[in-house]
Amino acid sequence: MRFKLSAIAEDPMPESTHTRFAEHKARTCRLQADLLALGCGALFVTSEDNIQYLTGFKSPVWNNLTRPHYLIVPAKGEPILISPANYAVIAEQTTWITDVRTWVSPNPEDDGVSLVVDALRSSTDAMKKIAAELGPQSRLTMPAGDFLRIQKMLQRVEFVDGHALLMSYRVVKSASEIERIQVAATAASRALNELPTIARSGQSLYDLAQALKMRIIELGAQDVPYMVGVSGQGGYPCVNLAPDHRPLRSGDVFVFDVAARYDGYYCDFDRDYAVGAPSVEVRSAYRRLWEATEAAIDAVKPGLRMSDIWQVMAKELGGVQQARSAKVGRLGHSIGLRLCEEPSIGEADHTVIRANMVLTLEPSLVLKPSSGRQADRRIMVHEENILVTETGCRLMSLRTPKEMPIIQE
Repeated sequence: MRFKLSAIAEDPMPESTHTRFAEHKARTCRLQADLLALGCGALFVTSEDNIQYLTGFKSPVWNNLTRPHYLIVPAKGEPILISPANYAVIAEQTTWITDVRTWVSPNPEDDGVSLVVDALRSSTDAMKKIAAELGPQSRLTMPAGDFLRIQKMLQRVEFVDGHALLMSYRVVKSASEIERIQVAATAASRALNELPTIARSGQSLYDLAQALKMRIIELGAQDVPYMVGVSGQGGYPCVNLAPDHRPLRSGDVFVFDVAARYDGYYCDFDRDYAVGAPSVEVRSAYRRLWEATEAAIDAVKPGLRMSDIWQVMAKELGGVQQARSAKVGRLGHSIGLRLCEEPSIGEADHTVIRANMVLTLEPSLVLKPSSGRQADRRIMVHEENILVTETGCRLMSLRTPKEMPIIQE
C-alpha cells in the first residue's frame, strides 16, 4: 500500500526567488515607527514565528526548549538578537541581524536573562514601556520564571502587549509569503486527491497517514508537522485525534486534516472520504458542507467582516444554532507562520477582511449529538484555503469534489 513513488520534487522556490533580507528589514522599520507612536521603547520577542517573521531566523532547534532565544527591537537603533552561543552560526546564515549577543546555554542561573535586561535598558532609554507577546493567542517561548525576573529587574518599566501590533502586520501576507503557502497547499492537495487510488477497506489510518506524509513531501512540501486522521461509522467524533491502527471497514467515514509546511509557512485543510457507499445522511451532510464552503467562497471580499462570512456559512448549514452545535467556536481562521492565526471566522469576530489575507473556510455539521460521551457523537467538517484578492478570493487548495470520494471495500 503506497502511492506511486516519484523523485522528490525540485525546490519550487529556488534560492533566486527566496525572500531577501530586505523584506525582513522593511517589516522591522515599520514596526519601529509604530513602537515610537505607541510610546514603547522596544519590543521583546521570544516566539519562533515572530522571530522568523522579523529576522529570518530559521532552524529545527526550536524543538529544543532547553535553550531560549530572544529578539529586542528598539524603537530606535539596530535590533538585538540574543541567542545561545552554539546557535550563533544560525543567526549568521539565516538572519540580517548584525548585533548578535550570545551566552553558553543551558545555564539555569542566568539563561540569557542578564543580556536581555542590559539590552532592554539600553534600548528603552527614557521611555517607560516595553511591548511583549502578552495578548490573546500569544505565547512566551521562555521560562515564565525568567520573564518574571526580567520584570522585577526592570521595575520602572511597564510591560504592555505587543502581540496585537505584530499580528496587524502578519494578517496581510506579502507576495513571497503567499507563494510559500501555495507551495504547501498544492502539494497537500495533490496528495489528498490521490488518496482514493491507494486506500482500501482493512487498512489503518496510521498506515495511510505515513504514506500521505511521504507523498506530500515528494510533491514539494518540506514537512508535515500536523496531520489528524479520525474515522467512525456514519461520521467521526472530532477532528483532533492522531491516526490510529484500527482497520477501516465498510460504513466508515474518515477525515484527514493536513497542515503541510514550506519554508515555515503552513497550509491547513481537510478532506472527507467514505469506505463503501455512504448513507443518505452522510451524503446530505457532505453536500451541505460543500455548499456552505461554496457560498463563503462566493461571498468573501475585502470590506466584509469575518462575522459576515460566518453568517453566510451558518445560513447554508441550517441556521445559527446548527452552526454553533459542533462547539468549535469558529468556522475558519487565518494561516501563515502559525497553523492557526488571528483573526477567526467567528460569530463575534468583526475584523475587516483585507486583500492578501490567507484564510481557511471550515464549516462543520453535527450528524449525531453526544449521548453522554463525546466520543459517541458524529460530525463532519469541510475545509479549504483561500487568498483574498482585491475583488473577491481565489482557492489555494484544490477544491474538494462536489460528491464524496469513495474508498473501495
